[in-house]
This record gives sequence, structure tokens and C-alpha cells, in this order.
Amino acid sequence: MPASLKIALVHDDFCQLGGAESLFAAIASIWPSAPVFTSLVDWDKLPESVSRERVITSFIQKIPFASKFYKLLLPFYPLTFESFNFDGFDLVISSTTRFAKSAITKPGTVHICYANNVPRFLLDDKMQKKYLPKFLIKVFKPYLSWLNAKC
Repeated sequence: MPASLKIALVHDDFCQLGGAESLFAAIASIWPSAPVFTSLVDWDKLPESVSRERVITSFIQKIPFASKFYKLLLPFYPLTFESFNFDGFDLVISSTTRFAKSAITKPGTVHICYANNVPRFLLDDKMQKKYLPKFLIKVFKPYLSWLNAKC
């Protein structure tokens, strides 16, 4: 890989510590100078191997208590990744279980997406009940169907 290649890394969020975050930390260690774009960070959940200085968050980060109630912000997540500007990058690598794959790049930019899993909360009613409060499922049902078709 040419040394001048500009690489951006993208991950859904850092609001929990799980397998997807461990995988992303391994990816980030391969490109230690690449910026990390994400929707939202609970700074206590950011893998230790990813320095805070690398992290670029979306507008969701500015919402009070967003890292605590991140599931309620579901309608905004696709927009967060579509709003990042990747124009200066040659390669964008996203690691996602939900919406980081929505990153929009210029035609000459390569976007490689590692999809850890499908967003199960969009496909399974039981998972929706674990992910969102019942009243929000009813409110978001048309939106959840639209997101499911998009994935």
C-alpha cells in the first residue's frame, strides 16, 4: 500500500464494549494514524488502543446524555454517517453492525465495509423489544421497515 494513501476508519458507535468494538480496535491498530469517524462515544467504552485524539464524532455527540440513551436516537444514525465528509480520503474502511456502511464517498474513493452482522433489531420483533421501548416501536414501525429495506 502506498505510504501516501489517506485512510479513514468508521465504526457505528462506542457505547458498549463487545466483539464489534474489539474487532474495530484490531483494525484501527493496523492504521494507527487513520482518523476514526463514529456517531457517538461513551469515552469509558472506547477501546484503550484507540486514542481519543483520533476520534471524530457526529452531531449526536452534542446531544446531552446521548451515550446513555443512544438507542432512542435511532432515527438519526443513518444521517450521521451520510453527513461525514470523506472527500480527502483514498480509502474508507467501515466496521458495522448497523449504519456505518452508510458512509458516502466520492466515486474515486474505495469503501470497504466489514459487516459484523445484520442489524437484528430491524429483522426480528423480539429483538426490537429488547432494543427499543414498546411505544417507540409503534412510533418507529414504518421507519424500521424502511431501514430494513435499506440494509
